[in-house]
Amino acid sequence: MKLSTENIIKIIPLEEAFKDELLKQLPSLTPDQRYNMADIIWGAYYTYLDILVERNVELALERAKEGKETLDKSLYKRIYDETEKELQTTGAQVVSEKDLETARAAMEKIVKEMKASKMPIKSD
Repeated sequence: MKLSTENIIKIIPLEEAFKDELLKQLPSLTPDQRYNMADIIWGAYYTYLDILVERNVELALERAKEGKETLDKSLYKRIYDETEKELQTTGAQVVSEKDLETARAAMEKIVKEMKASKMPIKSD
């Protein structure tokens, strides 16, 4: 998944109504507003990533106490990379689901408009 401002909006934990409103308004913002919004959204993404990394470091330290994790110089980098990969993987799923919801809503709207105008709907 390519990280973009729009995709990050879909990934970070915000209320769905707020996400929908952001996605709806983003294209109509001025370049300055869009830049500022992108800056805020990307900052939120990295803050969210940092929170997930912190949680995963704590879990790794617990596993180390049990002898199930190796404490070495690369522990933080390894956890950071794994967490980022996990976030992007789950994020890709969220983005796909959100895109499917949008496509489904658009198709439903088209069908309703066709029914309202009494256009025949072909079915195979």
